[in-house]
Amino acid sequence: VDLTFTAPSTVFDYLATGEQVTLTYTLEVDDGDGGITTQTFTISITGTNDVPVIEAGTASLTELYDHTLDFSAHSVSGALNFTDVDLNDVGHTASVISVSRSGESDGLPGGFLGNLLVQSYLHIDGVTKAAGSSSGQINYTFSAPDAQFDYLAKNQTVTLTYTVRLNDGDGGITTQTLAVTVTGTNDRPVFVAGDARFGLENLNTTGSSALETFNGVLAFADADRDDVGH
Repeated sequence: VDLTFTAPSTVFDYLATGEQVTLTYTLEVDDGDGGITTQTFTISITGTNDVPVIEAGTASLTELYDHTLDFSAHSVSGALNFTDVDLNDVGHTASVISVSRSGESDGLPGGFLGNLLVQSYLHIDGVTKAAGSSSGQINYTFSAPDAQFDYLAKNQTVTLTYTVRLNDGDGGITTQTLAVTVTGTNDRPVFVAGDARFGLENLNTTGSSALETFNGVLAFADADRDDVGH
């Protein structure tokens, strides 16, 4: 009795590394003269690891209005969804491995250490995936001092694109991006120094309409670096 077993590979994607499913078929042979007998034919399929797939994510927040030098945390939380067809594959871990900048980024700290600081603003809170399910989530929180974005003028934006790496613990590693966009609001200018001038009244000006004139400068600061036309 010649046999061929054929099935789409995707049928067994649900098997995690080392998991097995056994299919036992019962065959019947008939000799045509009333002689019938049966026997079993067993096929065992062993699973291998499938790499999880993450969906790209976005998040946004707005600089606090008219707040400067406010070092309280400004935060937004969310989740990146992923799928792992290995249904019983659990124990995934995730980490932030890099960050890039676009838009109005000139006010962010630069250099190697500055980049590490900006990268640290995104924190992985945990990874969840239940056994028997193909769906999971990478939970995250983006948290940075509001003062970090004081430099943004009204409606200016800076986008921080983080690369998140997911490891299924069985050799399956994949990455995906999370883009966090921060929108600026207006910060009012602040006078930082006054100016004083001293002089003597003009001599022999009794009854004169001559003006006493003094020139000077008042210094102010505006945290919105590109705000002009005051």
